[in-house]
This record gives sequence, structure tokens and C-alpha cells, in this order.
Amino acid sequence: MKFADKELVEGTQPPIRIAKRVFKNAAGEEKTTDTYWATFSISGKQSFIPLKVFKRADAIRAAHRLAQRIEVGERDMTERKNIKLGEIVDAYLTLAKGRGRAFKTMEKYTYVLKKLQTWWERQGDKYAARFTVYDFYAFKERLEKDGMSPKTVADRMMIVRQLLKWASEKAKPQKLLPLNPIAGEPLQEEKSKPQPCFTPEQVKLLLDNADPLLKPVFAVMAYTGLRFGEVRDLMWDHVQLRASGGTIRVYGGGTGGRGPKDGEYRTVPVNGELAAILATVPREQERVFSHPPTPKWPHGTRPLDQTQLLKALKRLCKQVGFGDWKRYKLHTFRHGFATMCARLNLPQKYILDWMGHSESEILDMYITLHDETAQKAMNQISYSPSDPEVVPTRNAG
Repeated sequence: MKFADKELVEGTQPPIRIAKRVFKNAAGEEKTTDTYWATFSISGKQSFIPLKVFKRADAIRAAHRLAQRIEVGERDMTERKNIKLGEIVDAYLTLAKGRGRAFKTMEKYTYVLKKLQTWWERQGDKYAARFTVYDFYAFKERLEKDGMSPKTVADRMMIVRQLLKWASEKAKPQKLLPLNPIAGEPLQEEKSKPQPCFTPEQVKLLLDNADPLLKPVFAVMAYTGLRFGEVRDLMWDHVQLRASGGTIRVYGGGTGGRGPKDGEYRTVPVNGELAAILATVPREQERVFSHPPTPKWPHGTRPLDQTQLLKALKRLCKQVGFGDWKRYKLHTFRHGFATMCARLNLPQKYILDWMGHSESEILDMYITLHDETAQKAMNQISYSPSDPEVVPTRNAG
């Protein structure tokens, strides 16, 4: 870029010169702009800034204001270079908690980001500004060596991406990173492994053979798609039963009874079959369900224990003869519920509301169409005339 009659503006640091830019018009003749520009150099890099003023006095004042902005920017850059990665991690976790992230989400964020911080410091460094795209992939390789699945690694690295983007673009009152070291790096998404899903026949077999104390627990999961935490925290005050059905108002869902996953409650209908099963549960305490009595808890007042309930389900799956019974989980009831709703062609809005989700894409994780369902759907495709008396004829013309 060419300039005419450059003039140094006294008292500016870095030294700033003002001038009018030289350009060629359509006829190829050299002309100068009517407005002033500023030129200066920082760390050997030349910069050109349009000042958008016509008078020399205005250009000088604009150059002094520009020098002040550069000084502040350089100071901020120096300060940001001294910020440790651990400080950014702590700030991000504090922000996420303040914004009401779910308890389990906070657990995952804390685990991943503290692991990143520990790994980074073991590399012999602490300062976040020195974290490069190569370090990003080195940490990814560390997770892979720890034996994590590709899906889990991708999930963990997405959290690291969020941290770096926030620190370099959205942190307030000033950005904590001079730049995002992985800006422009492609996302590497991994598909989730297919999850087990109970068929209607399997659910019936489980409920028919379940321990009488556990049958209502499994029935609620199977008939409503509630998560374990939501079932554990279910109170009788939230259950309304009638002969033909009823409703369940779901408040729980977070680990430790920290609240629902989306921060609100939802109402799930109860059909007649589930209402009949729930009617057999004695109303002896506030919670609908409790852990079966044990020597330590002989009165059965202990809340449901997820680990023990899962073990009981696996034993039941083995007892009734399910192949590969170890792969089934409590969440498998939720998959079965979503799949049943899809088989019945229920409106998607109903399914999302009942399961406590707002985005339809999430249903793809849950719905598994079994072979017989797919076959019935395929059998609906026909190119034969619907009325056997009507036979298509070719146009004689």
C-alpha cells in the first residue's frame, strides 16, 4: 500500500504516521484519497488503519486515540499471556454452575477440565496462552491411551473446545486467551454405539417374573420412560391415580435429587395397566419407592440405590433367559418406551413431552425399530391396485 507525504505524529507509541493513500483511477492516473490513514508497526508487522477524517488536525487527534487503544490492547495481551490454564478452567466451571447446569453435567465438565489442567501442568507448563492445536490433539491421544471409546473421547474433546472458544471469544469483561488455538479445526464426531432396547414381549416377561417389590419400579420405567433419578425421587403427592389411569408430575431426575434435567417439571399420563400396578404399592411414606429392606435398613426407608437396582435387573434378565443379559441397563426401559411410542405412531410432541426433551433429534438415540415392526411397515408399500375390480389399461392412442 502506497502513501504520500507521511507525517510522524509526536507523542504516539508505537510511532504513528498519518498520510493520504495513493491509488490509481480508472484511467491509470495516480491520485490520493481525501481522507487520512494511519500507519504503524508492532513486532515487525506493518499495519494500516483508515482514520476516516479529512482534516490534518482531526487526523492527529485520531492518531493519539489509536495509540491509546494500542497501548491498552498490548497491556491486555501481556496480562492474558500470564493467565494459567487452571484459572480459566475455574472461571468456566464457576460460570457453568452459575448458569444452572445440571449436577451431572457439572460433574462431567469438572472431571474433563480438571483432567486437562492436570495433564497440561504435567507437560511442564501452566500458562494457557502457550496451549496450541498440537497440545489439543496430544490431550486427545492421552484420552485414547486411557482406553476411552472413540465416542467418549469425542464427547470429552467437545468440552475442551467449549472452554477454549469461551476463553478466547466470550469471556467477560475481557477475553482470557489472546486467540483460540483450535479455531477452524474440524469437529470429529463419533456415532453412538447401538443401545439395547427391550421388545414389548421382553418387558412383559420381566414384569411377570419380577420381585413384587421391584415390579412397580420397573413398570413405571417401562410405561412412562422416566429416568432412574426421576423414579427414585417420585413422591406420592405427585401421583394422581384413577380407575382408568392418572398422571405423574415429574420433578426429579438429577443425581442426588438436585432437580429435573431441564430445570422444570413435566406431567406424564398414567395408563390403566400401570395405574393398577401402582395401586398395589402401600403409601407408607412420602416416597413412592424405597430400597427393599436390608439388615442395615430393616424398615425399607432407604431411597432406591441405582447400583443395586441395576444388579437386580441384570439378575432378572438372566433368570428369564435373555441372551447377553449383562448388556441391559435401567435406561433400556426408556429406549423400550420410546420405541413403543414410535411403533404406535404417537405424535412426536407427546413423546418429547413425556420423556422431558425439547429436540426431536434426541429421539434417534432412543428409538429402535425391531425386525417385525420394520417388516410390517415395509408390507404397507404396495404397487397393486387398491380395488381388484379396477384394472389399469394402456391408452389406446
